[in-house]
Amino acid sequence: MGPQTDPMQVVNVGVAAHITAASEGGPRFDPALSISERTGVANGIWLCQTCAKLIDSDVVRFSKDVLLGWKRAAAEEAKIRIGKTKRISPNANRKAETELRRIHKLRDDLHKAMLKVIPKD
Repeated sequence: MGPQTDPMQVVNVGVAAHITAASEGGPRFDPALSISERTGVANGIWLCQTCAKLIDSDVVRFSKDVLLGWKRAAAEEAKIRIGKTKRISPNANRKAETELRRIHKLRDDLHKAMLKVIPKD
């Protein structure tokens, strides 16, 4: 989640995903769960769109236990971070700015290279 051009709006690229499928035949479907359990918050996990697709494409690698572990770890990290600010040293700020300038230069160079017209034979 982050800022949008309109200062009154936000951009949200996260998606709610099911840990176990809400309907039969879906990824990691668990017939032992009731309909309300399958559709409830406890069976959900917030992911980026890439990870949401990935977990449903490789259910062996991304089992119910793996996803529940991710959810627990994210909740614990959020509990630790809420209300705290991260102090960054001036030296770390300088390094970050230098790295950002380097990345922007690489991006600009790549963009220029892509815009070059290749002469036709």
